[in-house]
Amino acid sequence: MDLNIGVYFREKWKLSTDYNLNSRQKTTDFQTNLTNQLWNARLQRTFKNDEFTAYILVRDILNQNVGINRYVYENIIGEERNDRLKRYAMIGFTWNFKNKGEKEKQ
Repeated sequence: MDLNIGVYFREKWKLSTDYNLNSRQKTTDFQTNLTNQLWNARLQRTFKNDEFTAYILVRDILNQNVGINRYVYENIIGEERNDRLKRYAMIGFTWNFKNKGEKEKQ
């Protein structure tokens, strides 16, 4: 299940968030019920006619990012788990390169 939401404040501020629910049910071969939730959020502010954007981004707010791969191949049943980047925050700045050349003369 995926959910994305974005809300603008005073046309220059934007708060956006996304949520992803991964559910792996318990079976006879896999005895654990593995459900994890990934929630990310971003707060941004635009400047100078939307040419510059500064933002704060937080990934994996609930700290549940787990890499899991279950597979069945012929007579082999397995599950692989791997480490992924956990919760982190980032501050960023983007510059939107627009065509700043001279306007055509008419």
